[in-house]
Amino acid sequence: MNLDVVENWVTGQLRGFGLNFGEGDRYLDVRRLAGGLSVYFFDVRVFLVTEAKKPTPGVFFSVDKFVATAKEFENLTLDPAKDNKHFLFFPLDDVLGVSGSSCPPLITGLYKYSLRKSPGERFDCCSRYAECSDARACVHPDIGFTKNCIYHYSLDAGRVFYGVNRNID
Repeated sequence: MNLDVVENWVTGQLRGFGLNFGEGDRYLDVRRLAGGLSVYFFDVRVFLVTEAKKPTPGVFFSVDKFVATAKEFENLTLDPAKDNKHFLFFPLDDVLGVSGSSCPPLITGLYKYSLRKSPGERFDCCSRYAECSDARACVHPDIGFTKNCIYHYSLDAGRVFYGVNRNID
C-alpha cells in the first residue's frame, strides 16, 4: 500500500463529501501509522485505514466497535467484511469509493459522533439562538465554535426551544 497515494485519496474523498472541517480543514487530521493511517475528525480518532494480507487481502476502513455502538449509528445497518475483538473492517472502496455529492451514512455518523465527543468547553447557546431556532440548525459559521454549543445538538435532534418553530414547552 502506497501511503502517500492512499492518504491523498482518503482526504480528497472526505473533502468531496462537503463536510465542514473548518477553515483550511483544521479539524481533519490524517496521521501515519506503521502500515496504515489514523483519521481524526475534531481531535477524535474515527477510523483507521489498514492493509490486510490474510485471510482477506485488501485495504480496509476500520471502525472501533465501541464507536459503532454510539447513538449516531442506531439506525444504520453495519455489514463489515470481517471483524475482531476491537474493530469492524470494511473494504475501503465500499465506504469511501462512492461518487456523487451524498456522504455515506457511516461517514456522516462518524462526523456527528466526533462533534459530540470532541474536546472543548461546552456552553448552552450563543447570541444567535433565535436565528438558529428559526433555521432549525446552528447558523454560526465557525464549526469550532458550533461543536461546543449544546443547543446545536438539541436542534439536530429536532428540539427547538425558541422562535416560530418552537416545539418544546
